[in-house]
Amino acid sequence: MRQLSTVDTMFMAIDTPDFPMHGMGIVFLDPSTAPQEVTFERIRELFAERVDYMGPFRRRLVTVPLGLDRPFWIHDEGFDLDHHLHHVAVPSPGSMDKLLALLNRIGNIPLDRDRPLWAAWFIEGLADGRLVLVLKAHHACIDGVGGLAMLGDLVDREPDPAPRPPAPPVELESMPTQGELALQAVAATIIRPVRTMRAVAGIARTILPGLLPQPRPDSSLDVVSDPAPQAPSPEAAPFNITTDERTHRNLAMTSFDLAEVKRVGKAHDGTVNDVFLSVVGGALRRYIATEHEPPTAPLRAAVPVNLRTGDEDDPSTNIITVVAALVRVDIDDPVERLDATVAATRKLKSASGERATENVLESAFDLMTPAAASLLSRAYVSLIADRVQLPFHLLLSNVPGPTEPWYVAGARIDAFHIQMMSFPGLGPIVVALSLGDRLYLSVTGTDEITPDVESVATALDDEMAALTAAVPA
Repeated sequence: MRQLSTVDTMFMAIDTPDFPMHGMGIVFLDPSTAPQEVTFERIRELFAERVDYMGPFRRRLVTVPLGLDRPFWIHDEGFDLDHHLHHVAVPSPGSMDKLLALLNRIGNIPLDRDRPLWAAWFIEGLADGRLVLVLKAHHACIDGVGGLAMLGDLVDREPDPAPRPPAPPVELESMPTQGELALQAVAATIIRPVRTMRAVAGIARTILPGLLPQPRPDSSLDVVSDPAPQAPSPEAAPFNITTDERTHRNLAMTSFDLAEVKRVGKAHDGTVNDVFLSVVGGALRRYIATEHEPPTAPLRAAVPVNLRTGDEDDPSTNIITVVAALVRVDIDDPVERLDATVAATRKLKSASGERATENVLESAFDLMTPAAASLLSRAYVSLIADRVQLPFHLLLSNVPGPTEPWYVAGARIDAFHIQMMSFPGLGPIVVALSLGDRLYLSVTGTDEITPDVESVATALDDEMAALTAAVPA
């Protein structure tokens, strides 16, 4: 039995029926590389062979009475693979629009908390002959980097690999009694004052430096983002409205030539991430300007930072913190925006220093019990979300993936996109994931807040084209 980390517990605590904290990996497969036909039965065989390598896929949640301490993961003695695997087809004529509609429906199906918190869909019927494998998992089980690591146990590096040795047998555990869990809660309550003091110290180390007066920028290239979030300008992002109703997630997808992204970044002494931030800034400027005045102030994005050292005993657990990055929607020229982004991220890295390794998320949620955190989350959504401005406008994530081809049941992975969770008051979530020679961008919005995410994806294409044309080869 393994206790959830503080950050994993946070994702369970803020999970609500209206705003579930699960995400989806959407893997497009080219079956022409497979030595045998790729069918649902073959995919089921693959999961049956590999699921024991994928620890979180065999664990289910056990909560502590009254939510007085962090929950536990326990190996599910009643684990049944068929409860997690699904087989569907894209309605005729098998277009991408039909697929996206199907993916959005799948993304809005909640996970069953009485079983391991994941599910998979094998999708056929695309007109171009490709297959799609969708893997949905709760954020408490997995983050972006950990998810890729675990997916590595399902995929192969060649289409017809040698058989893998069997995974070590799963050691089933007896379910703890309510009395045993209650004793665990009592022990946690005794040491809570120590955890609280440690949490307060961690928050102070991260936040206080950012509250000191900062010099005013002298130019558009001299705006610095600090890890300590400050209240953003509400008029800068009209999509940061809130709703206490159930949200319906929607997804849009595009991709860039990774070599071209690297070329453009290198030409301005920047990185892939700098180009990503800059292009998102231009796309959101276009999106906002369709119905509002062009923005005159930057947006503030929450950016997850991987804190793994490589020594963790469980690579799947969330080991992240969040820093703030400026998204320069206030700059129209793509080259000037890229230069401003490069300057800001360079200063961010310098200003962050060792503070970026301080997990402010963990510190904040260590101040309260899981029950209190859950009540606070629900109170925020139902009572005060429409009156409290979040410290961020949107969330951006850039996940480096493998450079070599990956295969599922012999079918080469042809594209890889991610649909993220949603959160009240937070605008679109844009994820970039590199795989092979492409950078895959996924935009997650909601029908209630950002209904036209496809226009954001189109704007991303337009901005990347404009930036490429403005930076000579």
